[in-house]
Amino acid sequence: ADGLDDHPKQYHLLLKTGELKLLAFPKPPVQLPRSGSWVMVRTSSAEACSGAAEFSWSAVVLCVASMMAHEEAPRDSVAAGQPRGRIIFKALVMQLQVCGQGPATTPDKLQGALFDGLPQSQAETVQGMFKSCSYGNADFSKSMGSQVITTTVSIPCSGTTPWGMPYDSMTCPFTEWSDVANNYIKTSLGYHWE
Repeated sequence: ADGLDDHPKQYHLLLKTGELKLLAFPKPPVQLPRSGSWVMVRTSSAEACSGAAEFSWSAVVLCVASMMAHEEAPRDSVAAGQPRGRIIFKALVMQLQVCGQGPATTPDKLQGALFDGLPQSQAETVQGMFKSCSYGNADFSKSMGSQVITTTVSIPCSGTTPWGMPYDSMTCPFTEWSDVANNYIKTSLGYHWE
């Protein structure tokens, strides 16, 4: 389903096929996804929605057992109610070299983890995940212009984060490593993404 429009006491769901369904609920919903959200609806029998007697039950009415919404995708791909086209991504990949060890992968293997269609591509890639999770609205592919900047960041065996938090790499302090790497990207390479 790819759209949800609400009217007083009536809620409609526009299916991917273009078919419009009227939604009924066992009890009045507390909150519904905003109009235009991508939703997944698990239905129940008409008896479960028997309190919704105002509906004449037919094939156009769905009794909603549960509803899950993904509200980020429409916000990214639709502006003012109109499709904006595919979203092209840029990514910054930081490979860590901790205590002089690493990075943990090669440039070829990293490309294979990111993109489909390469000789070294994995079965599941970041490109495939974006395409699947966004219902085709997000494109993370080289052919569409996605860019990946990779850099290696050296992390000392021990030290303090920019916020003054001490760390010891023998304990695998992922949060502290992330703080040190982000600070390096900002101060040494000049990337500011906030």
